[in-house]
Amino acid sequence: EANTLLDEYAAQLAGPLRQGGGWSVSALGALTAPQQRLVLRWAIAQAGLPPPPQALWAALPSLLQARPDTAAVQ
Repeated sequence: EANTLLDEYAAQLAGPLRQGGGWSVSALGALTAPQQRLVLRWAIAQAGLPPPPQALWAALPSLLQARPDTAAVQ
């Protein structure tokens, strides 16, 4: 039951973040850190993907604060 409630809450939080076929990174960044992780875990599960490594969760704050024109690190 708790998982169902968390899924419903994540879906509610995710609704305003969707833009066309993508997601608003700035809107995601406006959520609290626990809400960000909840929404991302929910979206990843909805897509049928495996959970990402712990390192990604640790890097999430920096990823969300990166400038839109920042080049990807190779």
